[in-house]
Amino acid sequence: MATIFETQHFDTAEGLLTALTPHNLGPEKDFLWDRGDLEHWIFRGQSEATWRLQPSAFRENAFVPFIAGQLELKLSPLQSVVFEELVAKQFASGAMRRGFDVPDEATLRRRAQTGGDYRRKACAFPPDDQRGIYAIAQHYGIPTRLLDWTTNPMVAAYFAGIDVAKRTIRNERTRDDSDERMAVWALNRLVVSHYCGDWSPGAELVIAPASNIPNLRAQGGLFTLVRLFATDDANSENPLPSLEDLIQLHETEIRDGLKVQFPNLPLLYKFTLPHSQARRLLYFLHLGDIHAATLYPTLESVRDQIAEGWYRTATRPGRE
Repeated sequence: MATIFETQHFDTAEGLLTALTPHNLGPEKDFLWDRGDLEHWIFRGQSEATWRLQPSAFRENAFVPFIAGQLELKLSPLQSVVFEELVAKQFASGAMRRGFDVPDEATLRRRAQTGGDYRRKACAFPPDDQRGIYAIAQHYGIPTRLLDWTTNPMVAAYFAGIDVAKRTIRNERTRDDSDERMAVWALNRLVVSHYCGDWSPGAELVIAPASNIPNLRAQGGLFTLVRLFATDDANSENPLPSLEDLIQLHETEIRDGLKVQFPNLPLLYKFTLPHSQARRLLYFLHLGDIHAATLYPTLESVRDQIAEGWYRTATRPGRE
């Protein structure tokens, strides 16, 4: 029986890109594009294949750079709400003072001032009328519980490879938690939109207003959000699960629910590629106009695109 989550390893940039290209009818096409649900895939690139689908707010030391004297390493879902709200408020207020348009800033400021029941906040956090703020903050490096995805697989491949290529050209030491492979995740969004909201903790899709977030618009971005759906769960000291753990936990339920409409499993893939292929991957993406200048619509990104020439290579596999 097919599993709902599958890992596939590729040895070359060409192999990975073949699997990610919708019109390609090569031998690797069977993963995503020969199915009735092919329009529902979303993608995420990560420079380390060992990393989980875990948002920045739930990683160790996430808030240490943002809150003076903060040394807490592990936060419960309830404790994390306090820190996320505080840092988001500081980000939004600072942006407003410097003339940037921040959606829903007044709502965040008003609710933060009144405090409120954090158990209830943790059950529906961040609130619907504040998610635009958290989406902007997420795109500029503020820890939130939103996890970035894109509708464009090539954008995900770029984000999987760019940091690896930079580290390679600088001869930086491999991370201790690395298996020297990067990853592009592919998720069938129907799993989240049809099922995850029935669980607690569960998950949902978040579509932020791209008109206010140029990076999001350029990258075809959207988010997944793992959160609590029952107020009593906010008392738990257990961390919220990563998205892949949540999906695998409910594998039988998802399979039974989707097998009539979409019998082809898996519904979550992790495609991995050796770090040694990162520079070649960036070269092919550059030829397809996927680079800093198209993904970050600023003048600085034009400079970054030029600098990326140092990180790309057109050499054949095995000749890097």
